[in-house]
Amino acid sequence: MTNDGDKDRDSDRKDFMLHMYSAFWDCISRAEDSAWKIIAAYVALFVGISYLYQILGPAGVATVFIIFSFAAVALALRANTWFLRNLGLISNLEKEFLKKIDYGTLVPGSFAEHKELKFFNREIWIAQAVAFLGICVAFLFFVFPKIAIFEERIVVSVVFAISVVLTAVYGWYHYSEFRRFMQGAPGKNVN
Repeated sequence: MTNDGDKDRDSDRKDFMLHMYSAFWDCISRAEDSAWKIIAAYVALFVGISYLYQILGPAGVATVFIIFSFAAVALALRANTWFLRNLGLISNLEKEFLKKIDYGTLVPGSFAEHKELKFFNREIWIAQAVAFLGICVAFLFFVFPKIAIFEERIVVSVVFAISVVLTAVYGWYHYSEFRRFMQGAPGKNVN
C-alpha cells in the first residue's frame, strides 16, 4: 500500500524528469545554433584576413588563420561532447516514460535497444572539425610558399605544431570525458 507522500514524490519525480527532458532538448537546440555561429565567425575570419593581408603579410595572416582554425576545431569538439551527453540523457529519460508497446508505434522499435553513442560520428560538429582542419591545411599550402623570410616560416610552422598538439590534447580530454559519461550513465534496454 502506498501513502500520499509516495504519490507526491512520484509526481514530483516525473515533473522533475520532464523538466530535465525539456532542458536537455533546449541544450541540443542551442548547440545546433552554435554550429552555425562558428561557421559565421569562420567566414568573418576570411573576410577580415582578406582586408588585413597587406598589413600582416603572409606569415601574420597564416598565424592568425591557424590560431582561429584550431580554436574552431576545439569548439566543434566541445559542442560534440555536450550534444552526445544530452542525447544520451534524453534517451535514458525516454526509457523511463515510454512503455514497451510505444516502441515500434510511437518511436522506432530500435530505440528500445541501448546503443552506445560514438564520439566520432556524422553530426555537424565532427564534420566542422574536419572541415576547419582541412581548410587550414589547404590555406597553408596556398600561403606558406609566399612567406619569403625563413624565420617567419619557422614561426608559422611552430604555431601550427603547437596548435595541433593543443587541439589533440583538448580533443582527447573531451573524448575521455565522453567515455566517462557513457560509463556512468550507460542507459538500458527496454524489455
